Amino acid sequence: KEGANELHSEVNELNQKWKDFLKSAENLKEQQEKINNKLGAFREDLDNIIKWLKEMDVKVKDQPMRSNVETKETQLKTLISLQKIIEGKGKEIGDVAKKASEVDGDSELSVQVSQMMHKYEKVKKNIRDVINKYNSFVKEHRGFNEQYTGFIDWIQAVTDDLSGFGEIVGDLKILQERRNNIEELEELRTNESIKYDTIIEQGEKLYSHTSPDGKDFIRQQLQELRKKWDHLTEEIQNNATKIDICLQQFSDFTTSQEQLTKWLKDIEKHMQQHTELKPSLQEKKAQL
Repeated sequence: KEGANELHSEVNELNQKWKDFLKSAENLKEQQEKINNKLGAFREDLDNIIKWLKEMDVKVKDQPMRSNVETKETQLKTLISLQKIIEGKGKEIGDVAKKASEVDGDSELSVQVSQMMHKYEKVKKNIRDVINKYNSFVKEHRGFNEQYTGFIDWIQAVTDDLSGFGEIVGDLKILQERRNNIEELEELRTNESIKYDTIIEQGEKLYSHTSPDGKDFIRQQLQELRKKWDHLTEEIQNNATKIDICLQQFSDFTTSQEQLTKWLKDIEKHMQQHTELKPSLQEKKAQL
């Protein structure tokens, strides 16, 4: 009977150990499933971030050239909005990197996390560089437009003034004043030639970051500017020549008038000498 009790006790003990083993195995299984689920979720988050970074990298680099300052400004605003999206992703990426230390991943996983962080920093730097570049593009194009419009208006104003100075009148003083005015315009034009060259260079500089149709428009602008500049130069020269001819004619007329006056005075003096009454007969005979 004692043997039976002892055997019964051993069986119970083995049965309890088996139950404990099964329970430990079940707990281990649950823990492993949790770890696998956590690792799987982490891998999914990591893969999504890596995919997102690739998409952002393409968006940042894919910047087609625009045709004018308005479309360049729109593109700059789009880039700034994109930068906010990229910067806003930082917390999520940081959380994923933090989770890497909480899961039992392999060395390859650690490398992927390191590459993800490096890629994110690179994308942030690239978007900053592109924004700075496009900010310069907008400033250059806007500056050219303002300088171009102002200079075209200036040429028109000088041309309008010149049309008044070139009118011929019969007043010598007015002609001399107008000649002086034309000289002042010529001096002004000469001084502005540096600005003219600068605007041409500014326009040509835009070619490198402007679309083909935009380049054609800029070429037309520069051709129009050259045409107006050359026309102004010719008009100044033509009006100056016209006034100079009139002044020379005035000078020739004045000289001729002086010569005629002197000749008339000489004739008058000579006639007076021959028509004076002479007191002596001999002088009267000399008059005959």
